[in-house]
Amino acid sequence: MGIMKLLKVLWALLLVVVIFVYIYTSLRLYLFIATSLGILVWVLAGSFASSRRVFKVWFKLLRIIVPKSREHVEAESGTFLAEGRIPEKVGWKEALLDEGINKSFLPVLLMFGILQYVLKFQNIQSWDQLINLSLSAFFSPVYVCPITFLWALLDSKWIEYDRKTNKVMRVGEHVLLYLRSIAGISALLGLISVLYTSFGAGVALLFPILTLAIASAPIYITTVIYVKFFHYKYVKRIYQYLLLEKKLPIARIQIVPVTVPQPSIPRIETREENEVEKPTIVTYKFCPYCRAQIPPDVRFCPKCGSSLEVE
Repeated sequence: MGIMKLLKVLWALLLVVVIFVYIYTSLRLYLFIATSLGILVWVLAGSFASSRRVFKVWFKLLRIIVPKSREHVEAESGTFLAEGRIPEKVGWKEALLDEGINKSFLPVLLMFGILQYVLKFQNIQSWDQLINLSLSAFFSPVYVCPITFLWALLDSKWIEYDRKTNKVMRVGEHVLLYLRSIAGISALLGLISVLYTSFGAGVALLFPILTLAIASAPIYITTVIYVKFFHYKYVKRIYQYLLLEKKLPIARIQIVPVTVPQPSIPRIETREENEVEKPTIVTYKFCPYCRAQIPPDVRFCPKCGSSLEVE
């Protein structure tokens, strides 16, 4: 099992446990309020970010960090629209088990990034302030609403091609690279570092766990409902704006398997093959009596008949 698949399974198990605790305790009222506020704010944020006027401004800002569009993806680097259809709707199974689990982890990381900056700039030193900050995770779906715009970018089929490295990536991933300190694993590590400096190792370990337990269920449920009913409507708006108004060319991406040259099989020589045939060396000697040349391993001289054995 790969590391990403393992994390996904652990995240799913955590969600099941936390939702069970929320539902069967008095916390279910907080879950309902936080989820309702989260859905309302996410819908407003998604509608605002995907509106024509707002995205027109975003398009100009994004052109600072992404290359211009080109007519031929094979010719040079640029931005394009990937071939394919934007989903009209998502089924409950996909929303609950696939997109809900996959997408809900990113807003949690964004929450940790926001809490990290609150700790730094508010200079929180007392326990009461820290507890209040931890309890604010109940309403984390409200202040992580900018994630809706990043999701819309990621799913809008707006892609970037770098011919020099022969690499294709989504424009949303390019934006995410700039946000990795606030919406990535580094955000969690930064939060732990700040907590460790101010409150010690125990709090640095317990605060993220408690905050994660509080925020995971509201964020997950908000994500599921948002993806099921609203997300792809906003994605389609952005896609149509890029296609019809900005006239970005559509690029067909083909996954071509790389042919790996087979290494030449080394020839293993046997001992018999490796040995060089040596010429037979014949040593001749002379008869001590008649001085005739005689071959080796003979007992009598072939000329005079004298014995050659040494007594």
